Amino acid sequence: MDFSPTSSKVLVIGSVNMDTLLYIDSFQAANSTISAKDTIILPGGKGLNLARCLRSLGTRLEFIAAVGEDAESEALRRLLGEGEADLQGGFVVKKDQPTGSALILVNAVGENEIVVSPGANRALGFEDVPDSAFSDATILVMCLETSIDLALKCFQRMKELKGLTVLNVSPSGRIDPLLVELSDFIILNKTELSDLRTQLKVPDGSPIPLRANQTLVLTKGKEGVEIHTSASQTPLHFPSFKAPSVVDTTGAGDSFLAGFISELIKSKGEVKRAVEFGQKTAAYKIAFKGACIPPTSYAYIDALSLDKGTL
Repeated sequence: MDFSPTSSKVLVIGSVNMDTLLYIDSFQAANSTISAKDTIILPGGKGLNLARCLRSLGTRLEFIAAVGEDAESEALRRLLGEGEADLQGGFVVKKDQPTGSALILVNAVGENEIVVSPGANRALGFEDVPDSAFSDATILVMCLETSIDLALKCFQRMKELKGLTVLNVSPSGRIDPLLVELSDFIILNKTELSDLRTQLKVPDGSPIPLRANQTLVLTKGKEGVEIHTSASQTPLHFPSFKAPSVVDTTGAGDSFLAGFISELIKSKGEVKRAVEFGQKTAAYKIAFKGACIPPTSYAYIDALSLDKGTL
């Protein structure tokens, strides 16, 4: 496909949530009551995090998601503001569903525990996506915070139009093997890989079967990133970048994915460069609180001087 930055356009069909982040010293055992050191309420959801980061990096995109007709959706719009009106333009209102929400606990070393209430996200249907969104796009990206049925229909339509499909297998859960087959790029972490093996009935330790021209990108946190393809039995390993500081790892995977896609386009399909730029983007994000990367630019991330090593 043509990866030209001027002709490539990304379609993100995904989730939008109102995130409540509670910053604590450490995770506690069941039946414990603790006090948070800080509380932040921010727009979130994997789809919105990805879209906002892509937008900051200068990537042409269209974003489609569902919200409720409630106070939370109004608050989301206010927090996004006029500067991100283009993203809000893709909001589909579901009057009988609440806006999605997430409660996120973040401990003193930046690790998180997340509970998501999908709400309107799971009500987003294929009929809510205009066909022009597919025909105008060259790359479709989805995660699994919307329904599997929606993802399957969207990927089928994108492949009919000869577009590129990127599946972020997060959060873990039920998955249709056909959705995996339709994915040109499969992005997941170690936990999601284990769950995917179970779903596809692949024995532990065995590689996920990949078709020709299909790439699996495994993110491993401090251990770096691996690229798996059908052309090689040995994965290509990329050590992690050392982050300036680790404040909050929430949304690090979304930032990696945005950086990966942005550089995949700018480098005209060079996957190795895309992985390293995704790593740099994630390393930059985790120095800040919240699930979404602060406003930045492609040039700023590209110019970051980060040592290889551990986070």
